[in-house]
Amino acid sequence: MESINLVLKEYKLQVRIIENSDLTKIRNLKEGINLSGQTILDFRLIIRAGNGFSAQEDEIHFFKNIKPFILGRLQFFGELQKFELKWPKADVKTQKKYIRAALKKIDQHKNDNINFWRYVKNKQSQQDSLYFLRSTRQIGINCDMSHYIVDPEFSTSYDNLMAHF
Repeated sequence: MESINLVLKEYKLQVRIIENSDLTKIRNLKEGINLSGQTILDFRLIIRAGNGFSAQEDEIHFFKNIKPFILGRLQFFGELQKFELKWPKADVKTQKKYIRAALKKIDQHKNDNINFWRYVKNKQSQQDSLYFLRSTRQIGINCDMSHYIVDPEFSTSYDNLMAHF
C-alpha cells in the first residue's frame, strides 16, 4: 500500500490545482482527464506487479475509497467537458432546459441504484467484502458488469458505481 499511497498523495496535490482552476476551459478539463487517467494506469501497474495489498482490508480500502476517488474525478472531468462542449449557444430558456435534463439524468442514476446509494451515504461497511473484493463478484440488479470485460484484476463489481457517487 505504500506505493499506492505515494501515488495518491501526488495525485491529490496536482488535482487540487486543476480543481481550483477555471473548469469552464476545456484545456483544464483535459488536464484533469489526463492526470486522472494516468493515475489509474499507475495504480493498475502497481497492483499487477503485486505491490498492492497485504491484507483484504487494504484491497477493500483501495476499491472502496482510493480508486473511486480518482475514477470519480476522471468521470467528473469527462462529463463536465461533454457538458461544456454541448452547451447550447441559445437563449436562457434553452440553457435551463439543458441543465434540467442533466440534473434529471443524475437523479435517475441515483434512483436506479438507491440501495447502494443508501449504503454509501450511511457509511456502512458490513457488505464491503462483497462489493469491494475482486474475489467476490457480487452481481446485483443494476450492477455494473463492465469489470468482467475491462479488467477483472483491477476492478470489482461496485468500484465504478462508487466512483459515480
